[in-house]
Amino acid sequence: MTRPMLAALAALGLALAANAPRAHAEPPAAPADQMRLQGIWQLVGEHSTIKTVDGRLPPFKPAAKARYEAAVAARRAGKPIGDTAQKCLPPGLPRAMFYPQPVLITVEPKQVTFLHELMHLHRMVYIGDALPSNDDLDQNWLGFSAGRWEKGDLIVQSRGFNDVTTIDTAGIPHSTDLLLTEKLHLADKDTLVDTITIDDPKTFAAPWQTRVTFKRLPDTTEFREYVCTDVNPEAVAAK
Repeated sequence: MTRPMLAALAALGLALAANAPRAHAEPPAAPADQMRLQGIWQLVGEHSTIKTVDGRLPPFKPAAKARYEAAVAARRAGKPIGDTAQKCLPPGLPRAMFYPQPVLITVEPKQVTFLHELMHLHRMVYIGDALPSNDDLDQNWLGFSAGRWEKGDLIVQSRGFNDVTTIDTAGIPHSTDLLLTEKLHLADKDTLVDTITIDDPKTFAAPWQTRVTFKRLPDTTEFREYVCTDVNPEAVAAK
């Protein structure tokens, strides 16, 4: 092979190498104390009727209390009213966190994602973003969630909700002014505690808190297919 041909082939090889697609670098991982939150979690206990952390009903305003009592009476009569879950519509927040179906939490530097087996709902929490005002958000089922880390705890604020869902199966109502603040704390490597502050001045006389606990499931846990039908277990009476 002549020298000119060798030089041409070498030049062609360099050109091809320069234009070859490069492997994308893996995005940086979140810090180790944050990554401990990642995994598959399942709610502990039964939470169809939500109480405050001291075991009381929320501090309803009069109109909201009347709506709640009507919802409880209708469900006990076997004819639940105003419940989106009965119509196979999303349950909203925080109610989605009160179901027994597992939830997968994935952690990235700028986003934490909650993927529920329930209806295959997904919620993105944008880390470091400011929470927009309610007027700047479109009202929807799961709202908009912004978060920050305080050491290993994840603090999430959410708003921008519609007002057609209820906070629990029993029928605690809320308005479009609902603001949720969650503190997700690892009590140990396999126990996740979600302390939820509910602030809705149109519905409640004061902000109030409830708390739920999740246990870690094996990483090999597979989500089941979720099919919602009109024969729905939500029809059971909440006591």
